[in-house]
Amino acid sequence: MQIISLRSLDKKRFEELSFLDKYFYQKYGESFSNEFWTKENFEYPLPSKFELSFVVLINDIIIGYCIASMKNDCVYIHRFAIKSEMKKSGDFFKELLKYYNQRKIYLMVNCENKPAFLFYEKQGFNIVDDIKEIRSFVAGDLNIEKNKIIISEGYECFLMRKV
Repeated sequence: MQIISLRSLDKKRFEELSFLDKYFYQKYGESFSNEFWTKENFEYPLPSKFELSFVVLINDIIIGYCIASMKNDCVYIHRFAIKSEMKKSGDFFKELLKYYNQRKIYLMVNCENKPAFLFYEKQGFNIVDDIKEIRSFVAGDLNIEKNKIIISEGYECFLMRKV
């Protein structure tokens, strides 16, 4: 297993990231995400994105990734996915947590995606209950009911935080 930063990944390989993201979307449906990312999504510059994002390779084949950026002076994970054949997804995530070096980390997880929710909970993440805090991470036009973010009909997320 090799972990490399997104910044050191040859830009020609961003298409592979898009194909892998589409694979996850097709395999897990909306429990993974409300949409799959294109090459342009992976290339789009966000604050510190290329320093905070990583891909996992085995035999030079991309099998997973974590796409993160800085938001509200915290690490915000936009995407985390790794092929299920890779039993060490927890190891990859623990390496990321070490790299992020005691900063607050946020991510959203689909309310219906119990395995992901349990995985993040096991890594020390908790659901954010403060509406004001949630609002600072989501688009202004999204509805928030209690601690659920309503992305679309049938697709609701929790914002989770590790401090």
